[in-house]
Amino acid sequence: MTLINGLLALGGLAFTIPLAIHLFYRSRFRTVDWGAMHLIEGMMRTNRRRIQWLNLLLLLVRCCVPILLAFCLARPLLTGFQALPGDAAQSVVIAIDDSRSMGFATSAGRVRMDDAHDAIDLVLDSLTRRDEIILIRSSDPSSPITRIGPATARSSIDATKPHSGPVDLAGLIQSASAAAKQASQPNPRVMVVSDFQTNMIDDASLTRLQSFAESVSDQGTKFEFLNIAADQSADQQANVSVESITMESAAAVVERQAVFLARIRNHGDDPIEAANVVWSVNGKRESSKPITVQPRSFASVKFVRTFDTPSPVAITASIEFADSLAADNQRTLAVDVIEQVNVWLVDDANKSRFLQVALSPFAFSGSPLTDPVKTTRISTADLQTKLPVSDPDVIVLAGLTEPTSNLRQIIGDYVHNGGSVILFDQAGLDQKRLNSSWGTAADSFQMPAELGESIGSDSPDGDLFAIAGRNADYSPWALFGDTSRDLFSDVQVSSYRQLRLRSGELTTTLVSLESGDPLIVMSDRGLGRIVQFAIAADASGSTLPLRPVFVPMIQQMVLDLAGSNQSMNFNVGETLVLATSDLMPPDQENAKQAAFYFTRPGQDDRLISPQELDGRSVLAVSNTSKPGVYRFRSVVKESSIAKQSIRVMEVLPSESISRGVDPARVQNAADAIGATVYGEPKSLIEDDQTGRYGREIWRWILSALLFAMIAELWISQRLGQHSSGQRSTGQQVETA
Repeated sequence: MTLINGLLALGGLAFTIPLAIHLFYRSRFRTVDWGAMHLIEGMMRTNRRRIQWLNLLLLLVRCCVPILLAFCLARPLLTGFQALPGDAAQSVVIAIDDSRSMGFATSAGRVRMDDAHDAIDLVLDSLTRRDEIILIRSSDPSSPITRIGPATARSSIDATKPHSGPVDLAGLIQSASAAAKQASQPNPRVMVVSDFQTNMIDDASLTRLQSFAESVSDQGTKFEFLNIAADQSADQQANVSVESITMESAAAVVERQAVFLARIRNHGDDPIEAANVVWSVNGKRESSKPITVQPRSFASVKFVRTFDTPSPVAITASIEFADSLAADNQRTLAVDVIEQVNVWLVDDANKSRFLQVALSPFAFSGSPLTDPVKTTRISTADLQTKLPVSDPDVIVLAGLTEPTSNLRQIIGDYVHNGGSVILFDQAGLDQKRLNSSWGTAADSFQMPAELGESIGSDSPDGDLFAIAGRNADYSPWALFGDTSRDLFSDVQVSSYRQLRLRSGELTTTLVSLESGDPLIVMSDRGLGRIVQFAIAADASGSTLPLRPVFVPMIQQMVLDLAGSNQSMNFNVGETLVLATSDLMPPDQENAKQAAFYFTRPGQDDRLISPQELDGRSVLAVSNTSKPGVYRFRSVVKESSIAKQSIRVMEVLPSESISRGVDPARVQNAADAIGATVYGEPKSLIEDDQTGRYGREIWRWILSALLFAMIAELWISQRLGQHSSGQRSTGQQVETA
């Protein structure tokens, strides 16, 4: 125990005053016997002992009063048996949640992030200028460590805005702990400031925290959770959000209508009436429509647009409505408008005539209209020489018989880097080679299904196999309307190749036979996609190429593959990777002189240098915590040649739901790493002060002092009553 005001403790020596008074002014009595004295001697002895004990107790209480008062003024601290740091400099790692949910307005009209700023300011006020702060944001936990003072930290924290996606609590704590290892002072503190939403603490996070705790048990770091939404209930105010934007068309092609669909969600318990949904293209307002959304439900709004020129565009849907979270009232979708889809038909057996007509009907008929798909028919030999230097959108293998190792490597690399392939069966197709690996050794893969034996025959007397139906979840089928409609009722399959799906791989069956065998399957490979048919591209094994459904089916399938070759939409926090070839002008000599620029939302252009990734030249951006449109462009020196592309970063819709995690679950997460949970900064500061200086007990001593003073009055009254009784009975005569 230590004393803050040690000199005042000397006032406790004042206890000698009542002691001296007692010793020097004790009453003296002379006993006078009288006739009936023997009758009350027993009672007199009993009263005498009682009075003596009461006098001693009164003396003790009177001596304790100055002692207690002195110790109360000296402010003693309980420190146990350990040396406390006191006012020594300390290191504090502040891990702040800057996800979108921190932007929710509270019932008092304040934003949660403002409450977090105020709470952290109180903590900073309790620190000294010698203390160091390390700031970690959940949007960028791997940022370089910077040690700053409380004043600088205050400015940085006040500039923090809620804009990022869901928080990985375990990852945030691990990053904060790694930062604490680089702290200048021993025994650093890690303070996590968050609203602790449901998506932060799941079973996987608890397991990771428990494993993490075992690895840092001897680090000496103190963990603290400050829940700034501890006293707030979920969904305090109405909130409406643009949950998603999807393009219903397979691809956006010049001079053809593209259909977009926005899904509006009402998170509240009251209906949203006459809210205005606005559609914008590249930031320019194009149309608006009022909608009504029922409580806890959705509404969809459609937007149809025809584009005149090929270019990347940003389609934005926003809802004009005042609610508790304004940031989720709009969402953007990046779309690459293309002039034509470039398709190579690889055919050595003259089997692609039906496909060429289906994909480019206007060109085949001599019409002046432009087809959305441009087809080029080449041989496998031409493919092996042209593919390394050209980049088609889709490759259709229609008459392939011998997939050589060189061909498999070239096509495999093409698919791995984002290309799409449609593979048709072919009589005489080398089954063993097709089932082998495609691509280079490091990135090799196999076809979605293993090619099996041929079933059926083309004989007029052979069996016919009926098609069971289509996969309703495949988006290109939306063109054909009702998913229950049988598109293939008039298609006859006389022979097909058995496709055996590979176990452990995610392969989608698009069309199947009534026997259960797949007829068309699809699977992702690397950054690309492969569609595999169990039938030939011509009418040798089925009547599908002769039926009306074949033309729109193939067109939509190719457009879907071309539209999905390169994703332009990502979640905040993901790393953006863009191949420099996508920004290169056609002239390769000028391309060598190209400079690349990159623009974040709300910022100016800055030069970005290419880097090598898997043998490709790419532009990589890792800090993408802010939602919005990220722009890339190239400029060729000493010329006017330029090309641009965009990428859109958006926050997951789960951040639009205000649902705090169960306090017991927060406590479980805290217990896993030995942290303490606080609902207000005042308690955190008090505990820190106690941990640094000890626990003050002057309030307890003050209570004891008040009790002693009351006891002194009570004992004095009892003694007064006994003295009066003795004088009335004449038991003793006081003498000087």
